[in-house]
Amino acid sequence: MTSSGESIEENVKFYPNPTTSVLNIEAKDLCHIAVFNTIGQCLIEHDASGNTTNIDLSHFENGMYVIRLTLQNSILVKQVHLMR
Repeated sequence: MTSSGESIEENVKFYPNPTTSVLNIEAKDLCHIAVFNTIGQCLIEHDASGNTTNIDLSHFENGMYVIRLTLQNSILVKQVHLMR
């Protein structure tokens, strides 16, 4: 929960999901992003700054991926589907 009583997920946007290539992420105080496949291998990892970023998933196979966002005071894990 944030100080205003909203959940962290309400303050984070992932779109489009499912995606065909680029996933856009909007989150306040975004610090780090990691993308994992379904067997737990880290495929992308990078530091982020600001409130928006995008991740190009076009070079991966169709399927489900797990996105772990590290925010200034929390960690959020979301699933995203890549379908071309």
